[in-house]
Amino acid sequence: GEIIQDYVGKPDPTNLAIGCNDGSDTLRLLEKFDNPKLYCFEPDPRAIAQFKVNVGQRSNVNLFEFAISNHDGDIKFNQSGGRLHESPEGGWNGSSSIRQPKIHLDIYPDITFEKETTVKSLALDTWCKENGINIIDFIWMDVQGAEIDVFKGGMNALAKTRFIYTEYG
Repeated sequence: GEIIQDYVGKPDPTNLAIGCNDGSDTLRLLEKFDNPKLYCFEPDPRAIAQFKVNVGQRSNVNLFEFAISNHDGDIKFNQSGGRLHESPEGGWNGSSSIRQPKIHLDIYPDITFEKETTVKSLALDTWCKENGINIIDFIWMDVQGAEIDVFKGGMNALAKTRFIYTEYG
């Protein structure tokens, strides 16, 4: 946490949380900066409901209920389910993705992917243009294997992004 704060080096950064899930990481980002502008993206309705409870209404947090990918329009979304540790109501939603799982099922046999749905999607470049975002100080990305899709749809935005944190497998 302090490392991110030190690198970003300003109290009011423009931060994106792509794949914000239940808002846990958003709350950590709110603790690390005095007055961040947070733009959060999540397409899973179960996680969105948890986010709204956990984060609540805040003037500096904007939740966008769609996926960030490499194109604008509807996209297939693989909802994770099953039970992993203490799953939220409706099953485990922390592994949902626009990408099909590969070895995930071998590593976490308690997680299932039985439901495919359609969600809205925007390319990162489209969203930045529509919202007048010219500089991004920090991106927190957790999109369960769809990182390449975000990168492909955000080449202009990423050229104006100072720092990115993501997991990749």
